[in-house]
Amino acid sequence: MAAMQPFVTFVLASVFNDETITPQILLFAAGVVVTVAMSTRTRGRKTPDLSEPTSIPGVIPPATPT
Repeated sequence: MAAMQPFVTFVLASVFNDETITPQILLFAAGVVVTVAMSTRTRGRKTPDLSEPTSIPGVIPPATPT
């Protein structure tokens, strides 16, 4: 629902301030929505710990010489 905020804002501005909604405004609003969606999807993901080869699923660590 928060992603719709730019569109609602532009519609309200159009209604109350008699502003014209241009394709540039719609593209800007779509860009905001895409940016918010991307940041929301990537938030909270942990980066893999590459210092330990065993922490990567499916990768067998090399044998250590004894």
